[in-house]
Amino acid sequence: MSGLEPDDVHYLGSRNCLSLPTPDALDDFIREYFLHVHPGLPLLDEAQFWAVYSGDKEPSSTGSLDHLTEQDFAEEIQGSQVYSSQTKRSLVQLFISLCELAIPFTSVVQTVYGMGQSAADAISPMIGNQEQIQESIRFCEASLDAWFDKATIQFPTPAGIISTEKSLVLYTNLMYIYYYSARVALYQYEAFVVSLASPGAGMDDKLHQTRLQLEDATLGITDNLKELVQLKVAKFLPVSIIAYAALPLVLHILDVKLAKLPSQTARKQGRLNIYMEAMKGLQNLYDGVDDVWTFIRSAIDSATSGTLDTCSSRADFAPSSSICSKPSASLQVADDWGKFLLQEPILYFRLSRTIDLSLAVGCYAEDSSLSLLLATAQFSSPSLIFVGVDVPAKSGNSAIGSDEASTDEKENLEAQDVCVGMKSDIFDGIGDLGGYEFGIESFQTPEFLDMFEMDLEDTSNSI
Repeated sequence: MSGLEPDDVHYLGSRNCLSLPTPDALDDFIREYFLHVHPGLPLLDEAQFWAVYSGDKEPSSTGSLDHLTEQDFAEEIQGSQVYSSQTKRSLVQLFISLCELAIPFTSVVQTVYGMGQSAADAISPMIGNQEQIQESIRFCEASLDAWFDKATIQFPTPAGIISTEKSLVLYTNLMYIYYYSARVALYQYEAFVVSLASPGAGMDDKLHQTRLQLEDATLGITDNLKELVQLKVAKFLPVSIIAYAALPLVLHILDVKLAKLPSQTARKQGRLNIYMEAMKGLQNLYDGVDDVWTFIRSAIDSATSGTLDTCSSRADFAPSSSICSKPSASLQVADDWGKFLLQEPILYFRLSRTIDLSLAVGCYAEDSSLSLLLATAQFSSPSLIFVGVDVPAKSGNSAIGSDEASTDEKENLEAQDVCVGMKSDIFDGIGDLGGYEFGIESFQTPEFLDMFEMDLEDTSNSI
């Protein structure tokens, strides 16, 4: 404060930044903080804080060990005023396990997002380094497996069977949501890499295997979130869970839309309802939930509308290579998002890439380079088709250069309009998704169910 100008201090005071709440309100706030925030992010020594807060002790600073151990929290375990020592010890052990997860998590991030490039820039290295990339993926997979094997011994699931303490159930499931999200990112990346490989039986088998692993990881997130919704503790989830739930939510929307039989629709609607219930609760707590829903609706709209047909009108784009495979006539009609990935990977990856980018930049965004690569792709192949992997450089003499510039400028303006102007209730009109068309004649889907219906029995009767 001594370094601030008097006007700055006066401004902060006028905005009540230097004022504390009433003692009763402050006590409630601090209690909620140590109940629901501190276990997942213990920045303070809780025992020392309570001593200072109650006036029993002067503030002091203590160092921490290089690697967290339970001993680092020994005083806090005995000094919590909101948890028993047994619960506090379990929460500390959970946090240490979460820190250990950060190690394989880092490897996943470096492998999946390490290039930091657009899709156009990343594809050529992927094609040329398939073996090395597969080695990195297997290393990440082994690291995650090792962590999971150790964690589940100490924290088995469902967590509610082992403990009735809701905070332990909350943070156990949250930890495993992080774990399964890492697997989703890893296997989705592997599916993308496999789709770039030379077509053939080997590629098809590998893509099928990766799809099963991706489905398993997604269901892992769903099962963990389901327990939190059932026990009514999902409202205590951090705001970051919205990003982790975004892609699984999209996939479950596709699942319901692609279902063929009433029994399939009811089962898949039940899974989707888990996410809808969680998102409705979070909407009342956090800003940004409506924005994420805007991303999701816009991404589905873009992937399932005639956007690609518009892109294909860029006749000046000269393809230099393509990756094709056998006709899709030999495949069964897709009735879930996993089969949709196998039959229409080009749409699937566009959809997931859009969700990733939108979450990263904070407003709806598409990878224009990916759209350019997919410009003249036809959706009749079960393999990912890339046309024009080598994107020509922009130049003033190039017709496409000026076209790209104007298109990018238009897209930026549209993105700004979306960020500023597209605000609507997260669940209003969600049933309108039944009007979307995938542009694939073989995908005949039942009318989309009203996602407001959280009662599965009522949902079944409405089919």
